Amino acid sequence: MSKQLKTSLLIAVLLCQSLISSSQDSTAIRIVNNQLDTIEVYLKKPYPKVVTNVLRAAWFMSDLTGISSTSGGNVIGPDPPNESDLRSWRIWLIRNSKYVIWDERLKVIILNKSIHVPEY
Repeated sequence: MSKQLKTSLLIAVLLCQSLISSSQDSTAIRIVNNQLDTIEVYLKKPYPKVVTNVLRAAWFMSDLTGISSTSGGNVIGPDPPNESDLRSWRIWLIRNSKYVIWDERLKVIILNKSIHVPEY
């Protein structure tokens, strides 16, 4: 194989890999959006029987984003998330959706994001 052909193939592979890695992972995005929708439905019409699901969704979003709920709580447990929490998590997803990836083998969501350390 000629050197030019090898170079062309390498560029094509890298381009395809770049396109694949920069596109959104629909499974991961769907899972995250389902959690956000659970919270949103509750905020529109609070219903005591679904509080456990809402709290699970809030814990999931806090773990994923690093953004804790601001709703507070007491010795019994946390309060359900509020509108501000939902807005923060949605904004985070918009900004980071290309980094949210579903790992089918492990059945987990992975954040595939590199952060460069600033030089001083």
